[in-house]
Amino acid sequence: MGKKLVVLLVAVTLVMASCKKDSDTINKLSAKISGKSWVANIRVTNLTGSVFTITGTSLTGEMVVMTIFGDTPDTYEFSINEQKCALVYKKAGINSSASDIYTGISGKVILTKVDMANRKISGTFDFTCSGLAIIPLAISGGSFNDLEFTVTPL
Repeated sequence: MGKKLVVLLVAVTLVMASCKKDSDTINKLSAKISGKSWVANIRVTNLTGSVFTITGTSLTGEMVVMTIFGDTPDTYEFSINEQKCALVYKKAGINSSASDIYTGISGKVILTKVDMANRKISGTFDFTCSGLAIIPLAISGGSFNDLEFTVTPL
């Protein structure tokens, strides 16, 4: 009886591990940070007036915060000439310091879908960031899919 129980538990564990939850493909926020895959396990998206704020935090504590100054499908760029979006990245760690925070110096967010009726937003993003060390950090291939958002009145 003991061997059968162990085999059954191993089989159930393998089946459960191979299943994908809906949250694996829906409501996803991910990117490559300096070429390394990053996925937000905690996501908070808010619309205040016509400004979206998307915050994602990974299990290791890495955080990406995007602010998009618009609420319609469009390309929102950040450069010396245009500031239609912003990005902040914080490295992982409980004892983080100012040197662990990077701000976008150039980049863009493309909103591909804004569904006000169902309160969902999708798009892509790419940024170059800089911190106190002045060594650029690339956040590339970013995407978010059907993130649910809350609306906060002005």
